[in-house]
Amino acid sequence: MVFFLFFLPTIAIHSETIWESSIAKALERSKQEEKPILIDLYADWCTYCKVLEKEIFPDKEVSETLRSFITVRIDGEAFPNLKKRYRVEGYPTILFIDSDTNLLGKITGLATKSMILKYAKQVLLDPSAESLVQKEIKKYPEKANLYFRLGTVQYQKKNFSQALKSFQTAIDLNKSKEDVLVQDSEFNIALIHFESNSWKEAKACWYDFIKRYPKSPNRLDAQIYLGLTLNELGDKKAAKDLLQQIKSDIEDPTDKETVEQILKEIQ
Repeated sequence: MVFFLFFLPTIAIHSETIWESSIAKALERSKQEEKPILIDLYADWCTYCKVLEKEIFPDKEVSETLRSFITVRIDGEAFPNLKKRYRVEGYPTILFIDSDTNLLGKITGLATKSMILKYAKQVLLDPSAESLVQKEIKKYPEKANLYFRLGTVQYQKKNFSQALKSFQTAIDLNKSKEDVLVQDSEFNIALIHFESNSWKEAKACWYDFIKRYPKSPNRLDAQIYLGLTLNELGDKKAAKDLLQQIKSDIEDPTDKETVEQILKEIQ
């Protein structure tokens, strides 16, 4: 399993990417949510475009990374001005732009998983990213989503202690405790403890998340992580009972394989 939820208060470990069909809507969301934009330009006749849409983008690690972007999928033939501006020469083409439409990166042709992850991380982990967010926080110290974004950058830099503080601040500043940003922040805090091997803290956080958000789309992911955490703590019976209980609900092949392997080891 890999860490993905941080980008976007839209996600947890593995969920379907939401694709906008309007550039204007994407720009509006980009300003509101303070995320860069990823545009998937396709053509109806383009075979590779379908491969990208059906096979590459749905990959778990890719989809998790896409949560840090506002994602847009549009027919490039319908936007000649956009093609001209960004010098689009073929399909598929992936554009990375900011909320002011500045080009941050471009991939032409059928992108591999590794290419997308590489370009996306370059955009997200620009050396100036953290300082830019810090400047925004100085101007708008009460904006919870800025602290969420800061926590995202800090996590990617493996600065777990600072990321924990930033996500906790995002929670504290959010007036609506049922807001998705709060849920995602709490999920991320639990995930940091998990990735830091702080098993007792992770266990408490996963139990709390599952109890507080029974209808969360990320509940199954939290249960998987809880099962893995219990196993690390040596509570084999509890881990086995939980993982066997949820095994039939797991659809992602990687998650299913991980759970089956743990259950086999416990046996």
